[in-house]
Amino acid sequence: MARDRRNYTDEFKQKMVELYNSGKPRTELVREYELTPSVLSSWIKIILVHFILRIIVVMKKKTDQTS
Repeated sequence: MARDRRNYTDEFKQKMVELYNSGKPRTELVREYELTPSVLSSWIKIILVHFILRIIVVMKKKTDQTS
């Protein structure tokens, strides 16, 4: 039986990633919050990419200031 599609707020997604980054296992997050493993993995990847992009922007600004 297919699950109903659920919508999650950005704040909820961020909180799940923060819990994961603080050491909570994926399996516990999936079970406790009734997530699919793929949706949690997707959020982790998306937030990681955003974090990396912010670092790149900051480094570029610093490089531009010293040039």
